[in-house]
Amino acid sequence: MTKGSPQSTGVDSKNPLLRKMAQLELAERQQNADYIKNSSLGVDLLREHIVKETIKSHPLATRERILRDMDSMGF
Repeated sequence: MTKGSPQSTGVDSKNPLLRKMAQLELAERQQNADYIKNSSLGVDLLREHIVKETIKSHPLATRERILRDMDSMGF
């Protein structure tokens, strides 16, 4: 496996969480030219994605409540 190959980025990982984190990181890099200066951790991107998807499913949920509950679950 070489640096920069799909396997090293995790996009082709069998683990769905690692794959999603890698996909979100890749999308962030492509959208943001200043990614290196202002990079977010993959876990932060995954948490934000979960918050957005949860709010779509549960419109009355708040971002703060979701993040607090995620913290209480250890994520």
